[in-house]
Amino acid sequence: MTSDDPSYYCLACHGPATKEEVLLGPHAAHHCLPLPASLPALPRLLLAAARELSTTAAELHLKPYCQAQGQAREQAARLLQRRAQKVAQLRQLEAELAEVDRDLGHVVAEHKTLSACNFLFYKTRYFDVECAKVERGVDFVAAALSASPAPHEPRQRAEAELAAARALLRERQHHLREEAAAQEQLWRETLPADLTLPSVNALYGAAAPLADDRGDQRTADGTPEPAARPDPYTELKQQLLQRQRGDGAAAASRAAHASEPVDAAAEAAEERRRRRWEQHRQRQAALDQLMDSCLAEVGAGRRGDGPPRPRAEDTYMRTSPIESDGQASREGSGGSHTSSGAHVFLQAVDTLLQA
Repeated sequence: MTSDDPSYYCLACHGPATKEEVLLGPHAAHHCLPLPASLPALPRLLLAAARELSTTAAELHLKPYCQAQGQAREQAARLLQRRAQKVAQLRQLEAELAEVDRDLGHVVAEHKTLSACNFLFYKTRYFDVECAKVERGVDFVAAALSASPAPHEPRQRAEAELAAARALLRERQHHLREEAAAQEQLWRETLPADLTLPSVNALYGAAAPLADDRGDQRTADGTPEPAARPDPYTELKQQLLQRQRGDGAAAASRAAHASEPVDAAAEAAEERRRRRWEQHRQRQAALDQLMDSCLAEVGAGRRGDGPPRPRAEDTYMRTSPIESDGQASREGSGGSHTSSGAHVFLQAVDTLLQA
């Protein structure tokens, strides 16, 4: 064996080494075994080294890594569960917010629609008509005073009163229009910008537009005749008739089953049901008569002459003695038809709901 042949086995490097490398080379500080003598024991040493290395890797690397991964997965599972809860809460909040927005939109749209129909049309139009009448009276009285040989001081006082009346009416008209515009601006500032208001059809149901064919229908004085309007209570009467038919069918079915032989208790129960049905039928007939009279009175109120009459709850519109006197003179005329018709209609609806 030459000096270059490996004669030792390095336990640190697990490789062969020569005598010079063991004495002077890189294996000088390592544990080395002579090859001829230690060759039979090297496999056992290598197996022990492999086991020690495997145990060290499992204890120092694999086990901490698995523990860290398990903790990370547990934390991620908790966070995912919390995220799912938050997502569910968010969806619930979104649904509640959508419901609140929908209710808010319906309330605002209904309020604005009723305000436009009630205040801006009826009350403002009525006030404009009455103001025009009073202004015509002011102009007539002013012209009559200027043409009459009245004393100077009473004439000046009367002219001042007429000017004050005209200014008061114009100021009130201007205030009404400014108040309507201010309320609209207040709604725009109060509501969120992304709120979508539903249409009138979505609130009250889609309805065909009313055809106004008064162009060719004029009276002798040239004014157009009122257009034919559909009966607004047709749907309510149809519902009443359908309900009456359903109750009649149920009563007929009960009468058919009552013909079968039953005991005394069943016969008494059937007799009570028949009596209740007879009372219900009488009440339904009375309700139909009440509805017919209501519709007749409402129709009579609609065919009355003159502008629309204010209701009793509209007293805040009367701000001058002239308006109060005009309202007092109208109390006994056409306004009673509308109020009595509305009262009868409310009675009919209450009776229907209680039934």
